[in-house]
Amino acid sequence: MHAAQTGHGIRSAREVHCFEVLILSQILPHSPDDMPSIHTQKSPKVNPCFIDSNVYSDSERLLLSWLNTNYENARHIVWKKCPKGIPSERWILNFDKHLSDGLVFATVLGAYCPFLVEPYFMNMYTQPKGPEQYFHNCAIVVDSLREIGFSIGIQACDICDYNPILMLMLCVYMYERLPTYLPKMLVTFQCSLHDTAKRKVLVKNSSSKRLVYNATIIGRDAADFTLSPTESTVTVPPNDSENDSEQDTAPKTLKTSIRSSFIREFFCPSPTVHLKAGPKGTSSLELFFVPFDMQIRYCIIILSNKMIGELVYIVEGKELDEDNPVLYLKCKPCHTLDTDLILPLTNEVKEKALAFAAQQQMSDVEYQRRLLTGTLESSSIRVAIAILGLTRVEVNRTMNDWRCHMHIEGECFYGPRDFSVKQGETAQYPLTFKPLLECEVMGKLTVQNKADGMEHVFAMKGIGRRPVALDSITAHCQVGIPEDRTIMVPNHTKSRITFKVSSNVPIVWGKQSITIEPGSAIPYILHISSWKRGVFKGKLSFSIENSQDGDFEKDSDEDQGQHEIQHQDGRSFFKKLSEKSIKLDTAGLDDDDSTIQVWYNLEIHIYPGKPVNIIEIKCVAMETTCFEIPLRNAKEITLQIEVLLSSPALSGIKKFVLNPEECIDYAVCYTPAATGCREEKFIIQNFPLTNPTHETLELQVRNSNPDNFFLDSQKLLLTMAPLSTERIRVRFCPSALGRAGQQATLTFYCAQFEEWKFLLSGIGLFPQPLEIERITTYLQQLASLAIIFKNPTDEHVLIDVILTNREMPKNLALGIQCDSFLIETTAFKLSMERSHGIELPPRGNIPITVCFNPKVMKLRKTMAVVQMRRADGTKWPIDNFDELSPELKRMMVADSGEMQAIRWIYPILGLPQAKHDEFPPVVIKCQSRKRIEKNLKVTITGDFIGDHPILNVSDFVVIPKKRSYASYEDIDGIPIKREFEYEILYESDEVRVDLQPSVAVYLMKRSYNIKTQVITLDFNVIFSPKKPMKSQIILKIECITDGIWNFPVTLIATEPEVDDVINIEGKGLFKEAVTEFWLSGRKRYTDDFVAYFLPDSDPEFFVKPESGEIPPFDSNGITLLVGFKPQMYGRKYKARLVIQTADMYYLYAVNGLPQNTKPPKNVKPKIDATNKNFDDRTVTQHNFIKENNKMCRCGGRRGSCHHHCTRQP
Repeated sequence: MHAAQTGHGIRSAREVHCFEVLILSQILPHSPDDMPSIHTQKSPKVNPCFIDSNVYSDSERLLLSWLNTNYENARHIVWKKCPKGIPSERWILNFDKHLSDGLVFATVLGAYCPFLVEPYFMNMYTQPKGPEQYFHNCAIVVDSLREIGFSIGIQACDICDYNPILMLMLCVYMYERLPTYLPKMLVTFQCSLHDTAKRKVLVKNSSSKRLVYNATIIGRDAADFTLSPTESTVTVPPNDSENDSEQDTAPKTLKTSIRSSFIREFFCPSPTVHLKAGPKGTSSLELFFVPFDMQIRYCIIILSNKMIGELVYIVEGKELDEDNPVLYLKCKPCHTLDTDLILPLTNEVKEKALAFAAQQQMSDVEYQRRLLTGTLESSSIRVAIAILGLTRVEVNRTMNDWRCHMHIEGECFYGPRDFSVKQGETAQYPLTFKPLLECEVMGKLTVQNKADGMEHVFAMKGIGRRPVALDSITAHCQVGIPEDRTIMVPNHTKSRITFKVSSNVPIVWGKQSITIEPGSAIPYILHISSWKRGVFKGKLSFSIENSQDGDFEKDSDEDQGQHEIQHQDGRSFFKKLSEKSIKLDTAGLDDDDSTIQVWYNLEIHIYPGKPVNIIEIKCVAMETTCFEIPLRNAKEITLQIEVLLSSPALSGIKKFVLNPEECIDYAVCYTPAATGCREEKFIIQNFPLTNPTHETLELQVRNSNPDNFFLDSQKLLLTMAPLSTERIRVRFCPSALGRAGQQATLTFYCAQFEEWKFLLSGIGLFPQPLEIERITTYLQQLASLAIIFKNPTDEHVLIDVILTNREMPKNLALGIQCDSFLIETTAFKLSMERSHGIELPPRGNIPITVCFNPKVMKLRKTMAVVQMRRADGTKWPIDNFDELSPELKRMMVADSGEMQAIRWIYPILGLPQAKHDEFPPVVIKCQSRKRIEKNLKVTITGDFIGDHPILNVSDFVVIPKKRSYASYEDIDGIPIKREFEYEILYESDEVRVDLQPSVAVYLMKRSYNIKTQVITLDFNVIFSPKKPMKSQIILKIECITDGIWNFPVTLIATEPEVDDVINIEGKGLFKEAVTEFWLSGRKRYTDDFVAYFLPDSDPEFFVKPESGEIPPFDSNGITLLVGFKPQMYGRKYKARLVIQTADMYYLYAVNGLPQNTKPPKNVKPKIDATNKNFDDRTVTQHNFIKENNKMCRCGGRRGSCHHHCTRQP
C-alpha cells in the first residue's frame, strides 16, 4: 500500500504504517462457525488475478476473498424479494471503486445481520446509475452501521468519494466485528392478540472480569418487543454462569405494558406504577394520545405483577374537533361573494404531533443527543414517523365508491378477490385462515384501489393450532360380541394423503393406515370388541405419516389371518381376538413427529352378557353364608383381577393376582338383609284377600312350605285398608312329578283376628320343550351359549347332556315333530369336560356351554337334551300317573307310575352371519327438514343349490320382517319357498325413537344369478330428518333357512335452512341490546323446548329463557328475549340460534348490527379560529435547486472538504 494513495482522512504516512504493522498483519482466516451459511453458486469464489498479487499483502488478499465470497453467496438472498432486482456479478479487486456503490457492504451486512435486510437494504438501488443513487446507497449503509452499534464515525461521502485507506480500515473492522453478530438461536413467541409473551435469554460470563452488554432490539417489528428491565445495559458479574434478563417485580410495583390495535398513537412514559400499601392505595398513570385521524382508537393497558397477576384496561381515544377553525362569510341576498382562502403549506399541528411521537420512541441517549444539538423536531424524524404508517384503517373520504382488487399470497388464506367500500364508510374485509396442518404460514394481502391506483400491502401470519375433535363417537356393545362402526374421514387438502391411524383405547382395532384422494372422504371401519365391562374413553386420530413404514402390508395380512379359526375349542379365537385389540398404534397420539389432521372422541359402553353360571344361595336374614367360585388362569401371563360386586349383600376381595396356570377358589360372602328366594321354573296363581272391617289391618304371613310356594311380593307384613280387597300372588316351583310333598298352608294373622288360612296344592308336570335359543356368529368364528340347568329336587342326581346333532338319546322318545333338529352336523359341540354322569346336589346348578362354529351359510339346528336320574339308581315316582293322557305317557316312556329319567329339551338355532368386507359402507347425507331418496344395492351369497334350490327369481320372496320363531313347531313348519325378511336395526332404543319416523326402506327390484349363486336386491332408502344428527343403522336381511346378512348405513342430517333472520341494532359499546322473539306452539298440548346458540356463534349473544314450555297452538305463545352486548366498535356480530323440541328443530340467523349514529347538524362554532397575523405574513419562496447546489457533496462533513463549499454556483 503506497503512502501516496492516502487522502485527507489520514494525517500522515506514519499512522498508515502503524496500522499495517499492528492491526492489518493480525488478520487470520475465519473458522466455519464464524461465517454465515454458504449457498453454493456456479461462479468461482476468488478471482485468480489477485491470488499471487504483488500489490496487496496476504492480509489484504484475505479481506478481498472474504468480500467476494460473501457478496456472491448472499446477494441472491438479500435482494431476493427486492422489486428492483438482484445486483449483478462482480469481482472485488480493490478497496475504492468496487466498494463505492455500497452494495458490497450491504451484502456482507445482510449475510451476518439478516434483520437489517427489510428495514434498510430493500430501499437501495441494485443497479445504481449516477452519484445521487451512489450517495443514497451509502447513506443507507451508514444508517445500518449505526443501528448495530458500529460507532466508527464514518459518513456516506467517505464511501462514495472513496478513500482506499479508510475503506481498508472499515473492511478490517467489519471482518473482526461481524462474526459476533451471527444469530445464536431463534427465540419464538406465541401469544394471542393483546397478550404479552415473555422469554428469557441466557447471558454467560466465563471470564474473571465484569462484562457489560448493550441490549438493543433491531428489526422491522422491533416496536412490538421490549426488554425487561428497560435499561439498555446488562451487567454480568465475573464467574457468574447466568443472568436472566427479567427481574422479579415487587408486590407493590406494577409493570405497565401497552398494546394498541393501531401503531404508535398511545404512549406511556412510565414503565412501572407504584401502589401504596393498604386497601385504599392508589396511583396515577400518565398516558399520551396523539390522534392523526378522526377515527376512534382503542388500546389495551396491561398492569402486570407476578404476585397479584394482571390488570387489564381498555382505553378509547377520540379526537376533539372543538379547535377547528371557523370561517364566517357575510353576503347580501342575490349577491356573489368572492373571497380568497389562504391555506398553510405546512400543517403545524400535525408536524408537532409527528415530532412528539418520534420523541416518545427515542432512547434516552438519542433524546439527550438531539436535545443538545437542537434536532428534536427536525424534519428527518418527522418523515421517519410518517413513513412507518400510523394506522391500518383506510377510510373512504371521497365522494365515489371504492372498488378494490384483493390479491392474497400464501397458502390457507382465503377471501373475496373483489371488494367494495362505499363513500364515507369503513368496511371489514372478510379474511379467512383455514390451516390444514399444525404450522405457521406467512402471507401477504395486497389491496389495489381501482379508483385512484393506490396499493396497500398487509403482511399476514397464520398459526395453525391443534384441531378440535371432528366428532364424538358413542358405541354401546356387549361383552364378547364384536361390533363395527363406520367413520367418515375427510381430506380437505389438494393432494393425496396417507393417514396413520392411532388410538389409546385398547379394545378397538382396524386398518393402520388409509389413503384418501384430495377433496374427498372415505369410510373407515372401526372394530370394537371387549371381554371386560365398563366405559372406555379415548381418542381416535388420523395423522400424516412423516416416515415410511413398510410393515403395514404385513400387519394387514396378519389381520386377515386372525379371522381364521384354528381349533374347534375356541381357545385360538379368544387369543386372536385379544391380539387384535392392540393393533392400533398408541404412540401416534403424543408423537411430535406426526401432524394430527383429524381426530375423534371415543366413548364405548360395554355391557355384561349372559351369566356363565347361576349359583343359588339360601341364608337366614342378617346372617352370613360363604361360597366359593373356582377360577383358573389358562394364559401364560399374570392377570390382575378386579371384582365388581353388584349387590351390597355380597362381599369379597376386590383385587387379586392370578399367576399363569394357577387355580384358586374365590370366596364370596352373602349377608341378606331380608328373606326371599328365586326359582327358574314356576307358575303364578292369584287369589283375593278381603278386609270386611272398618279398620286397617296389618297382617303377618306364615308359609309352611317355602321351598315350593312363596309370595311374589316378598313382604312379611301386609297392610290392608278398611273394606278393601288385595290380590295375593303366589309362585309355585315344583320339585317332583305329581302331588307328592307339594302342599302348603298360607296363614295370615293379626291382632283383630286369629288366623286366615289358605291351603295350596301343586302338581309337578313333565317338562315340555322350552323356547328356542338362538346363536348368531360370523362364518368361521366361534360363539357360545350358556344354559344354566338347576336341579329342582331335594335329592342327589346324575345328569346326562346330549346334543341331537351328534347322538340320538337311547330308549327315549321325544314325542314331538322335530325331525329337522336331528340332522347330523358338526356346527354344534359341547364345551364340557364330562357330559354323562355328572353329579349334582339338591337344588344345585350346572352350566352347559354349547359352541357354534358355522362353516357355510346354512341354518343349523340342534337340541340340548338334559336327562336327570336318581343317584341311587331308583326310578322317579309319578303319583298322578292315572290322570295323565295316553300321548303324555307315550312321551314319558312310562308304563307304570315310575320312570327312569326326567328330561328337559332346549331347542337351539344356529344362524350364520355373512361378512361383507368388500361391501363399501353407504353414507346418506341430507339437510334437516328435507327429503332424500337413495338406491341401495346389496348382494347376498350363500348355498342356494342344496336342498330346495333357487333356480330363478320365483323361487324366493323378499318381504319385511313379520314373524318371530319362538317354538320348534314354527321351525319345523318352514315353507319350502325361501323367505328373506328385512328390517332396520338401530343403535339403541333412544335412537330408534328419533330415527324411526324419518327412515323407510322399500324393496324395488330383485335378481338372481344362478351361476354365481348371488342374489341382488335393490332397496330404496328414504331419509327425511327433522333435526341434525348422525347415526348408523343396519339393514338386516334374514332367511331362517340360510342365515343373516347385515349391511351398515350411515345417516347424516346436516343443519337446516334458516327459518328467519333476526337483526338487533346495538345501543353502544358494552351495552345490552335486546329484541323480542315470539314463538307459537303447533300442538294441542305444551311442548318442552331448549334454546341455545351453535358453537360458531359469537359469545356476545344471549337468549332468555334458555328452556321452558311452548304453549298450545290456541294460546298466545311464548316470548323470548334475544340480545347481545358488543365488545368492539364497528364489528358485525353473527350467531345462529336453535330452538329445539322433542321432534322439531328451528334455526334462526341472528345479526348484531353496529349502532346507527348521525353527525350533528346546525351546530354553531364556539371559537373563532381564524389567524389574522398569519394572513399578513410575507411568503418566502425557496429556490431548492440553488440551495442544493450550495450544499457540500460530502453530506455536510466539516473540516475535510471546506474548500468545496466556497465555490460559487
